[in-house]
Amino acid sequence: MRFLITSNGFLCVFFIFLIVGPHCILFSCTDDDNDPAQTPTPTPQGSSWRFPRRTMMNDAHSPYPGPITSEIEWSYPLNKPDYSFPIIGPDGAVILSGNHLYVINPDGSLKWSQEDSKYLLPFVAEDGTIYVISYKRNPEKGMEKFVKAFHPNGSLLWEKGFYDTYGNSVDSIEGLGEGPDRNIIVTYYDYLGIHSVAFSIVYLNTEGSIECSFNGWGQPRFPMALTSNHQLILWYYKYPYYAYLCGCFDYKGGSCGMWSFPSLGYSNLATNNYLGYPTTDFYGNTFFRTKAYDKILSGVVAKDQEGNDIWSIQGICLRDESYPYLNDGDMALGSDGRLYLLGFDCTDASAPYLYAIHQDGWILWQQPVPVVSGTELLSQAGPVVDSDEHIYGITRSTVFAYHADGSLLWSHEDETENFKGLALSMDSTLYVVGDLRLYAFR
Repeated sequence: MRFLITSNGFLCVFFIFLIVGPHCILFSCTDDDNDPAQTPTPTPQGSSWRFPRRTMMNDAHSPYPGPITSEIEWSYPLNKPDYSFPIIGPDGAVILSGNHLYVINPDGSLKWSQEDSKYLLPFVAEDGTIYVISYKRNPEKGMEKFVKAFHPNGSLLWEKGFYDTYGNSVDSIEGLGEGPDRNIIVTYYDYLGIHSVAFSIVYLNTEGSIECSFNGWGQPRFPMALTSNHQLILWYYKYPYYAYLCGCFDYKGGSCGMWSFPSLGYSNLATNNYLGYPTTDFYGNTFFRTKAYDKILSGVVAKDQEGNDIWSIQGICLRDESYPYLNDGDMALGSDGRLYLLGFDCTDASAPYLYAIHQDGWILWQQPVPVVSGTELLSQAGPVVDSDEHIYGITRSTVFAYHADGSLLWSHEDETENFKGLALSMDSTLYVVGDLRLYAFR
């Protein structure tokens, strides 16, 4: 156990638990004068979708209605097919990250763009500040990694680079999010040698200065969630066990407990079993998509805030369990606690389904989603839900909407597109990102 007093008075306590098998490791950072436990979770004002899955809870549930028809009001051309997960600013502008950073007005005109580097995983603060990961090649230092903050008008407010003790840029910044006291959460890792990877969780203030940071061993991945009781949940790759495990980092300094996935069995955990953003509810429960060597065991697991299994469902796969994109397992949380997700029946992967799962852990219904032809692959993003409990989703070539009872509301097909991400705005617009264009369904 190590203690660190930072320059601004934070007391950082560092624990490391080295235990074979699936486990949760704990870091804590507490401030006796400004306890995050006493700080209310911020409520979005002026934006319905500030994060890739709307909130840091990853509920993907908009408090506003979505479109009831498949009419496209406008579309904006994208010059390179590397954009996904639209987010929405307080002024209704749509932010896209990828090979460039685009900010597009609600009428479909370009507000501003940054084309000097590759941008990843942005989110928008309540004041309109855009925080984003940036990768930029330096002739002397190679690919440098930064977190940047942009004013709503596009001017750069600050940038923070991340380097090892030798002055080299870290290997990868994997996660970016917002804490309950409005600070910025950054996760990154650095290769030190064979089977040796160091990772850090860093908390920045809104001026880009480090409040405190923690170090451990393993490789964090970018899907993260912040529960209602301020637990930070993320997947990380644990050496030398070659397994993606659940990491639980208690923001308030309490113990997260020992987390595991007994429904999968130990041998089935030694695989890339992380799938998408964990989804959390207002009771502090967290829902995970899981993958196992024995694919029939793959499915969904619900855990309470101590890491105990509440329920699990097996037999829901993704792409017949070929290697998934990180976000293929995203889920949406309905108003009554039910979960919506896309997947395949593990016994018959001939067509994708939209599933509705009761909050107590059984399948309410599953409906085959519209496909263009043959076996349609799932897209890189899970479904989203509006205030009327309409569920919107995408496959590679289709956009669709369902009623809460599982009946189809509308669908749109485009064989030329590769749909990747979607978000709902306050004015009932559904934004969908494809390889070719950004589409506004209204």
